[in-house]
Amino acid sequence: MIHGYPDHTLVYWKNEQSGQLAIAVLQYLNNSRNFRDIHADLLRDYLKHWTSFRGHYFSKEEDRQNLLKQLDKAQSIKDFNQIIEQLLKVGIDPF
Repeated sequence: MIHGYPDHTLVYWKNEQSGQLAIAVLQYLNNSRNFRDIHADLLRDYLKHWTSFRGHYFSKEEDRQNLLKQLDKAQSIKDFNQIIEQLLKVGIDPF
């Protein structure tokens, strides 16, 4: 869940209120050498929020659960790239 928003509300990263998520996303998108654990934590929470959102369709719930497990382990830009590629294949574009 994105802090301050209910689970049933899908939040786009540019609309998140703290400003911290935007910094993390930009570090990720720019493939920055300054991508740190705090950025990974914020990006992980954001992508979990999008993956968990029940309005998004997965042909099998198992696929959703597998992505959530992968997100638990994601730390690097490479890890997030692989997960986002899978999200895009099911029509979820969080950026």
